[in-house]
Amino acid sequence: MTILLTGASGFIGQRLVERLSTDAHEDVICLSRSPVNPSVAVIRGNYDRFEDLRLLDEFSISTVVHLAAVTGGCSEEDGLSVNLLGTRRLYRYLLDRGATRFIGASSIAAVGCLDNEFLPQQLPIPDDHICLAKDAYGLSKFMLEQLTYYLQRNHTDATFINLRLGSVVSDDSWTPPSLQQLRN
Repeated sequence: MTILLTGASGFIGQRLVERLSTDAHEDVICLSRSPVNPSVAVIRGNYDRFEDLRLLDEFSISTVVHLAAVTGGCSEEDGLSVNLLGTRRLYRYLLDRGATRFIGASSIAAVGCLDNEFLPQQLPIPDDHICLAKDAYGLSKFMLEQLTYYLQRNHTDATFINLRLGSVVSDDSWTPPSLQQLRN
């Protein structure tokens, strides 16, 4: 199995590269604008550029782990053109070349959780909660999830997983509260 990883120079991506590079059963290729762990193959480029995607043609990619994105605070133009349309370009390109497993990093922002005034319509927040995002990042992540549902309907042989991440913290910067602390 050959895995393509985008966002390999980011916080989660760096740790995933370390983990995957120690697994002898997996071939890992990173598509990245920045330097990445030298233990894996790296194609320098952007996932939202067709010219850069063509550099992947020599590889037989079966699985995509897509972590790259413009993040919170992005403009509407960047959120939609990079996160949504860029991801569509990446997924479509690899679907047409035989990839069948797609794992993408989404966000709780997809329902609006980044807004201080956000109130969920239901708890726990269901996967099909409507988008109440007031920022371009949240909107782009919601639309990206909708794109994967569309692709899944049209490519029933492929699997799409959206990981709706709540927050990302380093191991040394945060310790979860104990039950006793929560009760106090």
